[in-house]
Amino acid sequence: PYAALFFSKEHYNYLGYINNKIDDPVLISVLKWDKAKAGESVIAILRTKRGDAQLSIPVNKLLNNKYSVAKRISHYLKNVVDESLMPSNTQKIKFNLGELKDNEQLKKDIVDIESRDPLRPTCLNIGIVYVKKGQTDEQEYLENNSGSEEYEHFLSLMGKKITLQGWDKHRGDLDTTRGNTGTHSLYTVWKGFQIMFHVSTLLPFTEDDDQQVSRKRLIGNDVSVIIFQDGGTYVPPIVSKFLHVYAVVSPISISGNPHYRVAVTNKNNVPKYGPPICSPGIYSSKTIQEFLLTKVVNGHLSTIRAPDLSEKMFWRPKLQMLLDVIRKYE
Repeated sequence: PYAALFFSKEHYNYLGYINNKIDDPVLISVLKWDKAKAGESVIAILRTKRGDAQLSIPVNKLLNNKYSVAKRISHYLKNVVDESLMPSNTQKIKFNLGELKDNEQLKKDIVDIESRDPLRPTCLNIGIVYVKKGQTDEQEYLENNSGSEEYEHFLSLMGKKITLQGWDKHRGDLDTTRGNTGTHSLYTVWKGFQIMFHVSTLLPFTEDDDQQVSRKRLIGNDVSVIIFQDGGTYVPPIVSKFLHVYAVVSPISISGNPHYRVAVTNKNNVPKYGPPICSPGIYSSKTIQEFLLTKVVNGHLSTIRAPDLSEKMFWRPKLQMLLDVIRKYE
């Protein structure tokens, strides 16, 4: 919203803290209201570690000359914004820096925050793990360096194999300069999302590491993972505090054509999300990517919107991004 609604228009940016707490930063952008008439409203975007909100502020709330504009905005916000974005005990919002107008670098920094916001992602990382028939534990399937023809065909349906060296789009925490996370990966753009897949068989294999920590670290820090299972009994791979959505894909052949049986499970604290799996849960090569990405991305978004999960998993990176910007201009 900021890039589209604010970047090229005159506006003000205010940076500060809620209740003067260093761990509760706030950044608000307000369109210039000088020519607005009484009774009209101006658009604003509020950003806190808990999330963002687009607001409509009545002009008359900004025209009271008794107080500074920053104090007027502060007073208005604490009375209208719910506790999902600001704590219920909010006494005041102190803007240490006010009316930062026409600061091109700050505008670029705000666009960067939006592009990396874990609570409103446009770039996602999704794990893909290959499991051979008969494998039942994490150590076995993390040691797989290649898969079946069915697995390779499935990967080609999910995205495009790309060379990491010099890659200039969403890199998904992969090394694009020194090759420390492998030479290739899988990437796609789907419905406005840039998706980088952390594919277990494409990540570096370490000979003397039974647990394959480098593979586990990347996939274990994803919210969603797709398990391609060539047979055997399903065991959720890589138990971690971040992984919450597991999609299990098993290849089958119908009339000589590749199809995929899909099952999806998640941790109990993830709110419900769609779409429902069709009966009998089998998808063709033409439909598997659309269904699977819709299901997995919705599972990701549902996970980050759950209050008990957001606070533990996603507030910290958002907090750090806001603090970095505020400190840069103090």
